[in-house]
Amino acid sequence: MGETDELTNTSSSSSVDVMNIPDDFVNLKNALQNTSNYQTLSKCSVDDECKPVALKYNVCYIVAAVVYNEKNEVLLIQEAKASCYQKWYLPAGRVDPDETLVDAVKREVLEESGLLFEPTSLVCVEENGGYWIRFTFTGAIVGGDLKTVENADKESLQADWFEDPSSSNLRCKDILPLISRTKKCNAQLKTESSVAVLPIHFAQSLLVIQVMFLIEAHGNRYTILQKLDGSTGISYTLPAVCLYQADRSILESIQRLLALILMHSEMYSTEIVGILGLEHTGHSSKGCDGIVFNLAVTFTSNSDTSNGKLPEVNGRQFELFCAPKDLETYTPDLSTENLEKRCVPLISLGLKG
Repeated sequence: MGETDELTNTSSSSSVDVMNIPDDFVNLKNALQNTSNYQTLSKCSVDDECKPVALKYNVCYIVAAVVYNEKNEVLLIQEAKASCYQKWYLPAGRVDPDETLVDAVKREVLEESGLLFEPTSLVCVEENGGYWIRFTFTGAIVGGDLKTVENADKESLQADWFEDPSSSNLRCKDILPLISRTKKCNAQLKTESSVAVLPIHFAQSLLVIQVMFLIEAHGNRYTILQKLDGSTGISYTLPAVCLYQADRSILESIQRLLALILMHSEMYSTEIVGILGLEHTGHSSKGCDGIVFNLAVTFTSNSDTSNGKLPEVNGRQFELFCAPKDLETYTPDLSTENLEKRCVPLISLGLKG
């Protein structure tokens, strides 16, 4: 463990202890780099409101694909369902039990368009609390034959490529922001100014929010780690909280976690930068329909008189750490601008309107 740096918090008579991130704390590095050997170590608080999730029972995962061809046209399918018959939409559908998110989106594209799809990255995640989550992927077509009206079935009537989807008879215009976001995402991936993110296979029965909190003060950036008491001593991990079924959004879960961490959480506002990575296996038969969301979240003081003061942390469970001077050890840059490039946007539908 690094030496302790003591910084005076002028908001109280006591000082705030700030520690350097332990040299052996690889959890932060792996979470940021979305490595395949990363495993969730967080111990989220579990209570009666934390319910294991199960597809077709208390949670619904939707997958969608935004795919462009060499002419910069986007793939749409014509719906066969009676409720939206002959209207156009992205290839999309529900994740089936015992199915990974990647396998689900590949299946949906094949069933509805006749094409073989290989996902390369998540584009965004939309959530409506702890019961409805949509994962939108981008990627490439690697084979198959475009479905025509002669091959119409219950999945779709046909598929086609569109230069301007907004002028089509769309089932819903909610796909237009996804299409625009994907075009920007693909451009960034080509120039390597953003990082591709795909789900990591890790079993979980709950919906868990694991958070890298970031706050700037005194010209430095700080994060908060959770203490774990083990047989070999104290170790550290990123704080985590369970997403309740009753939560209107993931942000509500984060604010509940912040109330456990900070002595005066009501004095601070949080903003989700985005998703650094997520973990899911799709092992429904083993009770593992849960997902772990690894998020980057900034929080700032609501007071105009804070003057960059550090927050008071619940020292029994959490500690405030200074981001390492050698940021290359963990990530090239912990600035908000860089994190936005490497994060998948998270859209909370429950907070709209």
